[in-house]
Amino acid sequence: MDSDNRLFGRALQGARKKAGLQQADVAAKVGLKSSALSRYERGDSLPSVVMAGKLALAVGVSLDVLLGGTASDNVELNRVVGLIKDWSPERLSALAVVLSSS
Repeated sequence: MDSDNRLFGRALQGARKKAGLQQADVAAKVGLKSSALSRYERGDSLPSVVMAGKLALAVGVSLDVLLGGTASDNVELNRVVGLIKDWSPERLSALAVVLSSS
């Protein structure tokens, strides 16, 4: 088990719990099975960059937080995360496609 995987997993689990979400809630938001989310949180595997972005949005943090950074004080970024945190998995997927093509 790689230490980067464990760091990502702990950050994801911490952000999920801080947001008051269950694994099933987050998994449904991003279109995963709960077992896959559990593997990410345990550090058994890492998601793709696109999925990591979806997970960050689903738990209400920026991707840099899940990658070991600190919470952003950027008010505009926090406003955007607040706007899209309740989007459907389909809408989050569409956003991920747009962001990955830029």
